[in-house]
Amino acid sequence: MKKLTTIIFIVILSSTAHAQIDFDNPPWDLSCDTLFTQTDLNICSFDEYMIADSILKDYYAQLETYLEARIQEEAAHDDDSDAFHGDLIQQLKNQKTALIDSKSDFEAYKNSTIDFIGLQYEGGSIRSLIVNHYAMELTINQIKVLSAFMDELVQN
Repeated sequence: MKKLTTIIFIVILSSTAHAQIDFDNPPWDLSCDTLFTQTDLNICSFDEYMIADSILKDYYAQLETYLEARIQEEAAHDDDSDAFHGDLIQQLKNQKTALIDSKSDFEAYKNSTIDFIGLQYEGGSIRSLIVNHYAMELTINQIKVLSAFMDELVQN
């Protein structure tokens, strides 16, 4: 059954952003550097960040769905006499809880970091551009972390 779940996960990944992201030419690159006005730069940087953020949210959702499917799959085969299945189910539940915690911890970290950085530019017209840039960079780094983890899941 693990193979079936892995196959389903691979199909999900291949039909979503994970399989399509080329970090050298990412979908969030809207060529904002070709714009001239501060307003246009601010708007474009926000749009770039929103694209990256939506991809990150999709990654978290995919991982949570995968872990829940594995929990259900293993629970269907658990006859209470097999310690391995019980331990595996608990490990998967712990992993799902840690993923959910990771998501909220990342959001808190990202928000406090950009708040801190934004204070340096408080009142300036460039503040939005700087805050959006840092929010996007933090988000992209988290996408890379989750992408590497998803690659590990597919390989196992």
